[in-house]
Amino acid sequence: MSAPTDDIFSIFNEADSLIDQGNPEGYALLGEAHYLQGDFDNATIAFEKGIEMGNARAMYDLALMCYDGLVDNSHYDWYDAERFMTMCYNTGTDMATEAAVWLGEYFLESTEGDDPEFGIDYLQYAADKKNSRALELLADYFFSRAEDKGFEDESLNAKAFQYQQDAYEVDPHEQSYNYGYLLYFGIGTPQNIRLALKLYEEDYEFGHHEGAEALMEHYEKEGMKKEAQWWKERAIKAKQKRLEQDN
Repeated sequence: MSAPTDDIFSIFNEADSLIDQGNPEGYALLGEAHYLQGDFDNATIAFEKGIEMGNARAMYDLALMCYDGLVDNSHYDWYDAERFMTMCYNTGTDMATEAAVWLGEYFLESTEGDDPEFGIDYLQYAADKKNSRALELLADYFFSRAEDKGFEDESLNAKAFQYQQDAYEVDPHEQSYNYGYLLYFGIGTPQNIRLALKLYEEDYEFGHHEGAEALMEHYEKEGMKKEAQWWKERAIKAKQKRLEQDN
């Protein structure tokens, strides 16, 4: 991570001003400025001072440094990431929501926290705050579980749909396709192909190729070759545009 020199100086100046005012947020900002310069030792020291004063942002930032292995191993290690994130979560501040998302994803991952019940609880906390990432993770989790059951468990289907619907309402730009998919196949909700097709079109209008591909497949299945070809061409163009943007 890097930033222009002028921006770095302004961050240091702002941090010093906050520290002079006795605001612990200044130490979090100071740590981030050192981090941007690649000075991880001084970043750690600044975050530690912020943590001593109960600053949630400093807890969150030092947790990420521990997770990424950017700390002095004689003081901290990878496992301290969970500890600092939990401290951040327990502050109940705005940063607690971000910590809850991190902890939720951490505990859902079998190679890390490996405790889905904990993960769901943390994500639910963030979802109640309308956090889009938490809702997305919950929707994906319950969709995967429902899929593993062949979509025969109505309870799992309903949870997958409810979280996906909530995720769409908070972030339609990224969730139109997934929401449309559940409606198209009637997973956790009565089938509504008309609305699903509208959502697929919306997904395409947001610049994604998945919605266009789904529309192509639908019209192919219906034997509507002209419409299928029209959406095939748009899917190809949208996919190519996304590849160019990613590169």
